[in-house]
Amino acid sequence: VPRLQRGLQEHADFELVHEDVWLLLHNWYGGDPPLKRAVISVGAGSAAELRVELYPLWLTVYRAGLGGHPNREEPMEVTFSRSGRVQDLLQTLCDAWDIADAGEESARLWYLADVGVDQTDCTAVDGWERLQPISKMLEELNV
Repeated sequence: VPRLQRGLQEHADFELVHEDVWLLLHNWYGGDPPLKRAVISVGAGSAAELRVELYPLWLTVYRAGLGGHPNREEPMEVTFSRSGRVQDLLQTLCDAWDIADAGEESARLWYLADVGVDQTDCTAVDGWERLQPISKMLEELNV
């Protein structure tokens, strides 16, 4: 999924169009691949509004073996919505890695918020948090 530069302004730098409109324009004029984005609900109750999530989470994910050590040779880059649930991210990753059971006891997601720390360093266990409960949205867990 292509990344957008930070600080872009709608109507000045880009226009949001429905996929059908983009396909028609692309058919007429050609161009780069689409920058697909999800529509998410922001806020709660009567204050909730729908917005296009221009900047989804960009995650580098490492598969760890039974000993808990990540395979640094094969990182996976994934984008995922902040409003997505942990269980959906876990299922997406298990599908990509051909892991049959994406259950909470068979597969776990751990998160290290400090980007200044080498997140593949297994000797530095401080700061890692298991993403749970898996029914929560990533934004609810401050990811």
